[in-house]
Amino acid sequence: MAPKSVYVWHVLSCSASAEQDLTATARAWLQNSGEERIELKVSTFQKQTTVLGHCHRHDGCGLAFRFMFLKQENLQLLGLVQEGERFFIVECNKKDRKHDGQSKLEVEQSILKRKYSHLPTALAKKQMVTDKVPEAHIPTTRALDGSRHRYLKKRSKFCVDLVEMLKDFLNNPPEPVSVFESMNAAVSEDEVRFAFFEASNMQAATEYMAGSERIILISDCTYQTNHQRLVLGSLGLAVLHRDDHGKVRCRFWPVMFSVSEAEDESAYDLLCKAFIDKTGVNPGKVSNIFLDGHAGAFAAMQRQFPGACIHRDLQHVKKNIKDNAGKLQDTNLRTYITDVVEFSAKLSQPSEFHTVWKDTLGRLRNEWHEECGSKDRLV
Repeated sequence: MAPKSVYVWHVLSCSASAEQDLTATARAWLQNSGEERIELKVSTFQKQTTVLGHCHRHDGCGLAFRFMFLKQENLQLLGLVQEGERFFIVECNKKDRKHDGQSKLEVEQSILKRKYSHLPTALAKKQMVTDKVPEAHIPTTRALDGSRHRYLKKRSKFCVDLVEMLKDFLNNPPEPVSVFESMNAAVSEDEVRFAFFEASNMQAATEYMAGSERIILISDCTYQTNHQRLVLGSLGLAVLHRDDHGKVRCRFWPVMFSVSEAEDESAYDLLCKAFIDKTGVNPGKVSNIFLDGHAGAFAAMQRQFPGACIHRDLQHVKKNIKDNAGKLQDTNLRTYITDVVEFSAKLSQPSEFHTVWKDTLGRLRNEWHEECGSKDRLV
């Protein structure tokens, strides 16, 4: 059982010109500190994006970290001047803490196969013996072969023809496309990240937002739609539209687009910055944002639109219900909950939404009590 956490703060600096990705900053710090196997995940603490790290290299290990960028007001309180650099906090749950318990064999093998993946399999095994790696920790030949293959594939992630085609698109975009110029944009064999838009569509969206009291945004990315696995992302408006039958429907109006190697925080950050720069919108005017729930998207949107309420879109809520339906013994319950979710999502008044769910949860609790005979367990 891990001991009670007692966090110790360390204030460090990093380059202000570096990629503003807290996860990458945390990973770089951990690698420099010799912590090769700390699992990271994005979280929030007091409405600020944080990255949490926990050790999974040793059985029962309680080693934990928390990373946060320092806000401007905190810099002033600490007497730090932010010129050419920015500061971040590393919190460890115990000063100079060492790992608890015994090393996990499968984790040590996983670390070693990645560490020596730059070498052919035979040479990797020979080097491990030279480095006095315990025999039980040396990965199998098949595991080393797979790690070597992934290493070589990563080294040349994108073919030359694709890179040249994308560079030609950036230098000579077809009409009526315009490319957003940014220092964070990149096209090479190792990384792809850039944003683009259509000028007249951008102008129309800008005029629409200028006449709106509040702005609702939607963002989403494609998934595995091409052989190169490039991701097409879009950020736009949620607008009301009357169809041919006279019904008013909510529609997505794409405004800014991006192409990136992955659906990560860096890609969404570029998408947001491009949208704000080209539309001139006041970020404080954005009231709501609908996403697919991706952690990178949440972190980027929260940073660029700090006053907006961020929601997960209906399609992904229904997908989550379906994915977790296997945990329910009652197969009809999944359909019932999905119907209520879809119905309540289309209600226009918050009071109606709360009434529907209050009634639904009340009936589910009563049915659960009748079946289980216990009032301590709730749905």
